[in-house]
Amino acid sequence: MMKKVGKLLTALISPTRQWNVGIINKPIQSFINEKEYEVKWFPTPDRRHFIADPFGAKINGESYVCARAQ
Repeated sequence: MMKKVGKLLTALISPTRQWNVGIINKPIQSFINEKEYEVKWFPTPDRRHFIADPFGAKINGESYVCARAQ
């Protein structure tokens, strides 16, 4: 039990784990048949910050990806 808790804590606070947000400019239906995608990644924030809750928005006819940075 303690070994599992230790692994979970390591996974949660490990300095090597960091995720990022990327954009794939294709309709979601294309993911069924295609195996590779061109991803445009957001700049990676430094390890003291993170990007969360990304969502798409149209503002004055322009498409944007909005996210909360902490």
